Amino acid sequence: MQYILDYLKRFPQCEEKDLVKIIYQRVFGSTHMLNNVSSAHDQLINEWAIAQSGKINEEFIPISADVIQVNLKNFKNGKELEMFFAKFIASAKEFNGTSKEYHAEIKELCDLVKKKHLPFDTLEIKKLAETEEPLSHSKAFKEAYKPHYRILKKSFY
Repeated sequence: MQYILDYLKRFPQCEEKDLVKIIYQRVFGSTHMLNNVSSAHDQLINEWAIAQSGKINEEFIPISADVIQVNLKNFKNGKELEMFFAKFIASAKEFNGTSKEYHAEIKELCDLVKKKHLPFDTLEIKKLAETEEPLSHSKAFKEAYKPHYRILKKSFY
């Protein structure tokens, strides 16, 4: 769970929703985007068009030892973005997280919150995690950081 503590240091405006989101990303990656690759491509293009407004400047943010959030702000032209999209899809296919793994990490997060006296509500964390669906960032996170990224296995970057 060190990745959670590191993420909180980097992004102190995190709320419960943001923490559940990064656990989902770490376990399941972007597998949900594989349901409609054409739509995933369109979303990437649209988000890239506004990515320069993002407040995060790092090339990528590690959310675990092998999973990263790649900042879309990095890509200078459509050709670079298209090459990245191919890696993104290939990477998404490599995630094979399970419900059991996801809920074990949610439990670890709740234990961490209690142990470290972090200012989060464990009941809210459990409620957010119940659906096992990808979440958007919290309003506070979006306003503070204006994130524009995609999840990749680090080995694909």
